[in-house]
Amino acid sequence: LFGTLARKLPLPDTTAAGSSSSDQSSSSRSSSSLLQVEHLAAIGEMQLSLLLTMKHNGAVEKSQAGFLWLCERLLQSSSSSLSSLPGVWLNSCLARVRQEGQ
Repeated sequence: LFGTLARKLPLPDTTAAGSSSSDQSSSSRSSSSLLQVEHLAAIGEMQLSLLLTMKHNGAVEKSQAGFLWLCERLLQSSSSSLSSLPGVWLNSCLARVRQEGQ
C-alpha cells in the first residue's frame, strides 16, 4: 500500500522552502502534497524494519516491491532531502549486517 501511495501521490516540493519567496507562499506549496518528507522517511523506515523482521516469503516479497517503488520514486526526486533517504536506509542495513552476530 505504501509503495503504491509513493508511486501515485505527488511528492512534496521541498525546493520552494529554499527560494526567496515569502514564507507563507513557500509553506503552502510544500504542504500541498499529502505525503511530507517526514511521512516518507517514516514509511521507508517502517518498511525496512518489516523486511528485516518478517519470515513469511510471500509477505517479504510484497513488502520488498513496495519498498523498491518507494526508493525508486525518491531517487528520481530533484530534492536532496528526498533523494538521500534511500542512501540513509542502505547505510542502516549495512551497519546492521556488520554487527556482531549477524
